[in-house]
Amino acid sequence: MPLRKKKESIMNINILFILYPLVMIVYCSQNVDYEKIQKIVNEADGCSSDDVDYMNNYINKLYWIWTDNLFRYLRIKTYIYENEEIYESINNNIIINNSFNNILDLFNDNFIQYKQRDEYTRKALLILSNEQSLKKFIRKHVPKREIKFFQKLSTKELLRLLYDEKKNLINSYEKYKMFDEFRDVANSKYYYQKELLDSKSEIKTEDNIYPDKKNSPKDNNNNNNNNNNNNNNNNNNNNINNNYLLKNVFTLDINNIPVTKQLYFDYYDNNKWNKYFYSYEDDIIT
Repeated sequence: MPLRKKKESIMNINILFILYPLVMIVYCSQNVDYEKIQKIVNEADGCSSDDVDYMNNYINKLYWIWTDNLFRYLRIKTYIYENEEIYESINNNIIINNSFNNILDLFNDNFIQYKQRDEYTRKALLILSNEQSLKKFIRKHVPKREIKFFQKLSTKELLRLLYDEKKNLINSYEKYKMFDEFRDVANSKYYYQKELLDSKSEIKTEDNIYPDKKNSPKDNNNNNNNNNNNNNNNNNNNNINNNYLLKNVFTLDINNIPVTKQLYFDYYDNNKWNKYFYSYEDDIIT
């Protein structure tokens, strides 16, 4: 093995060893989030305001993760579309691999509506021009990655990366939609519980309006009627609680959460690096 290739291999291995603990931290943190949200959604008890805030913050995190995946997917697809030689080799099926039985389907998506490649690239580059201004928000939720350039990848590697990025984009969006529905469940439980407590508080206040006094026969009759009304109210509240328990059928199964593949590098087009310089703090691997 040439010395340069050997050094590159050693460097890549060292990078993976550095990134592995970070991946484990992210994985453990993700499991903590899942378990907490599962408890919020699945249990019949009402939610607190802290639970609602937790769900809102998590949905915000998923939104920026999806945004990052969108930028990543647009970068790789735009690079292939703009590189005539690579695109033609793929389009003419010169590069065929068992992993991509339907290569052309790999380029079909509904993320950007277009008829021609040049129309797609114009729209994609317009979207990508926002990455620099949005990166500070993305960095709050997405770990910083090492940077490499598409020019270092073979055509097969580009196809594999396109496949992974597309799948991650779809799954991250499905995950965002799924947890957005769970947020609606948490909000409903919180406001329902709040209204229920307010209703019980009003009933208790009505019972304490009049001061204690010696009961007359008429008062005794009124008290009996009030007791009957209170019993009816309690029964109604119990019925409401029971109905609420029955309605709580929208549950979270962690096994059904869409999974995204962990990717260790951010790839860019080296020819556009000066035009779309996304961060001076990014580390570049050449």
